[in-house]
Amino acid sequence: MLNNSLNKVIYKFWSPVYDKIFNSHLFLDARKRMFEELDFHDHAKVLFVGVGTGADLELIKNLDLEITAIDLSADMLKKAMGKFDDASIKFLEMDAQHMEFTNESFDYVVRRGENNTIR
Repeated sequence: MLNNSLNKVIYKFWSPVYDKIFNSHLFLDARKRMFEELDFHDHAKVLFVGVGTGADLELIKNLDLEITAIDLSADMLKKAMGKFDDASIKFLEMDAQHMEFTNESFDYVVRRGENNTIR
């Protein structure tokens, strides 16, 4: 397991090219299929853990959501915020291992698992 300091450095370098690699071809098709199966109810509070550059946010069909998106990497969050600068998404730099939310703050929590599935 990598430590968070090293992860921040890695994602600082990944952030400029991340979308070019993971928003194309097989990666994009697989992510689209995962989000097609999700059906959030209107006005739901959704937490995206490890939101990265916001690539998954672009695949959400239901726009009537209260979304909070967290990531450890400020550089990745900066990319995400640039894509959604007119949206009401709340972006926070936060360690997923030490989240600062009260219990039951969200209706849904979205995170990618080790095998790239959404849980």
